[in-house]
Amino acid sequence: MRVGFVGLGLMGLAMARNVIKGGHSVSGYDLQGPALEALAEAGGSAAPTPAAVGERSQIVVVMVPNDADVREAVLGEHGISAGLAAGDMVLVMSTISPGCTIEVGARVQGRGQRYLEAPVTRSTQHAVDGELGILAGGSAEDLGTAREVLELMGSDITHCGPVGTGAAMKLVNNMLAGSISACVQEAMVLGAKAGLTQETMQGVLRGTAADCAGLRTIERNVAAGRVFRPGFKVALQHKDMRLATTWASEIGAITPMGSTTHQLLGLAMAAGYADLDSGASLRVFEQAAGTQLS
Repeated sequence: MRVGFVGLGLMGLAMARNVIKGGHSVSGYDLQGPALEALAEAGGSAAPTPAAVGERSQIVVVMVPNDADVREAVLGEHGISAGLAAGDMVLVMSTISPGCTIEVGARVQGRGQRYLEAPVTRSTQHAVDGELGILAGGSAEDLGTAREVLELMGSDITHCGPVGTGAAMKLVNNMLAGSISACVQEAMVLGAKAGLTQETMQGVLRGTAADCAGLRTIERNVAAGRVFRPGFKVALQHKDMRLATTWASEIGAITPMGSTTHQLLGLAMAAGYADLDSGASLRVFEQAAGTQLS
């Protein structure tokens, strides 16, 4: 199958490499030259525009950061849809708002092309290993067409329902994960301020209802020297929390925990941590308390 990629960042490039390893012909577009060079080194080919990717592909994966980028990549003057043949597919795997994916999907389908959303969960390492979680929204037929490619990128594929439900599930996941992480950071710094060691807190909390992945994340980050090498950047988590809380307001739900976490990530952004891993928001709590986990 001829597969295209628009967006070759940390996640997109790893995903494209796995599709190439699966024996498919891959072309790609990215704003950054080094990303295109890396794609070529992996056996893919660079295209000059998203439209050119569309011309060369039967399925085009979109992995760009936000709503505006997806609209431009798919529907812009030189967007994917301008080059894609009728009956071929746009496969949006970015984390965007449900409203945006529904809008873009309807316009793509109105041009006689197919549309599937499939945002992903888990980390960049899971992308490298081809073990992402994939949250599909669209028709069962379109998911069936894309499944061969999706299975090269992910180990768990969930059909959430029609277009829009994949984005909704992704925002629910990211809001919950981000809020849990913030609560863990807050509690651990409180304990450190009171004189508790991380070893003591980890030992107790892992044997109670408070046990969660966030405890292990803090332990890894501290053990690694607190460099917070980016896997999922603060800037992206901040964007996702904004999407989740805005969407909640639009549909009549309240998100007090999500809104507070969004504010925390805003403080981390203001402190200069935008390009660090989202775990770097720990520093905001530490600086406020005048202490540090060790």
